[in-house]
Amino acid sequence: MKRYSIIGVSDNYGKDEHSERCHNIKPGYVTAIAEAGGLPLIMPCTDDYELLRATIEEMHGVLLSGGGDLNPKLWGEENAIQNFVPNDKRDRYDMMIVQICREIGKPILAICRGLQCLNVAFGGTLYQDIYKYVGIPEDRHNQKVPTEQGVHRVTFVQGTKTSALAGKEPLITNSHHHQAVNRVGEGLTVTGRSDDGVVEAMEAVDYPFVAFQFHPERMTAKREFAGIFEKWIRTLKQ
Repeated sequence: MKRYSIIGVSDNYGKDEHSERCHNIKPGYVTAIAEAGGLPLIMPCTDDYELLRATIEEMHGVLLSGGGDLNPKLWGEENAIQNFVPNDKRDRYDMMIVQICREIGKPILAICRGLQCLNVAFGGTLYQDIYKYVGIPEDRHNQKVPTEQGVHRVTFVQGTKTSALAGKEPLITNSHHHQAVNRVGEGLTVTGRSDDGVVEAMEAVDYPFVAFQFHPERMTAKREFAGIFEKWIRTLKQ
């Protein structure tokens, strides 16, 4: 029987039309891992450190998924965005995932919010809104066309863990965010940017962590994006 790399996918604890709080992760993460030959398992969104550590210890790698905005209090700022509703439970959960993976050396593939979480967990900061504070046009990183379509170019630093997954050539990626990396966390390095300078990829110097701001799981119909997951899974120890 084939032996699969088990991938823990972080949960998204949010709202839907039926309940105040629910588990509502989008299916693209799970599908991308399964199609790449991994065995995806959604990890419980919990404040229980021992439970979460025991779960992560059974995984070969962790996919830190996307979701809503991080609470600016995590990097010492007051919220400046109108109508922002924090999701402190999700924030604590994601920060604890990064902490545990650092403690035990478990690989992370972080996507969108996941990249931002990684940066904040390493002591970095975010722009609360790149349109308001950086002056980037509002539609450039919050596309209106279908998410399967690329809207801007991302160029990667060659010879990095990131480029080993994403390839040598720039990618035309999708984009769905308004928070973005400001000060880079200690022990992280920027490995990809869009043409307007926004950080689109990062990795850790001393840990097996790679992160993308865009959503490759939504573009896996294209070989170069499916390959990100396939190559990452091949790097994991079974």
